[in-house]
Amino acid sequence: MKKGNIMIVEDNIFFRDSVAKVLKKVGYQVWTANSGEQGLEKLQIQQSAVDLILLDYSLPSLDGITFLETIRQTSRFVETPVIVMTAIAKKELVLKFRDLKVENYLVKSSFSLTDLRNHVKIALAKYGPVEEGE
Repeated sequence: MKKGNIMIVEDNIFFRDSVAKVLKKVGYQVWTANSGEQGLEKLQIQQSAVDLILLDYSLPSLDGITFLETIRQTSRFVETPVIVMTAIAKKELVLKFRDLKVENYLVKSSFSLTDLRNHVKIALAKYGPVEEGE
């Protein structure tokens, strides 16, 4: 059974690598990007379906909201589940991301890597991995 393909868009190398390591360890295929621009570039050239995106808000040059608004304009990513991971716990930011149909909004100081792994598992169980060719 396919575990799922996950894109992590996060500029903090330590956090990004820690999340990637935990997810790879349990069998997910993981791609990473260190900025919103790099994330968009990788999504454009990625041949495999992306089943879930883990997205930081505070990214250099292209923030998480702009990244998400951009991918939501592409039919391939309109329904792709996104979990936002950020250090910012502002109600207006949460509401903006909810308007963009994120699966979850997690404040980094409030969850462990085990918690995140469980959120990923729940999101992929809900939406299921995309079969190639869909």
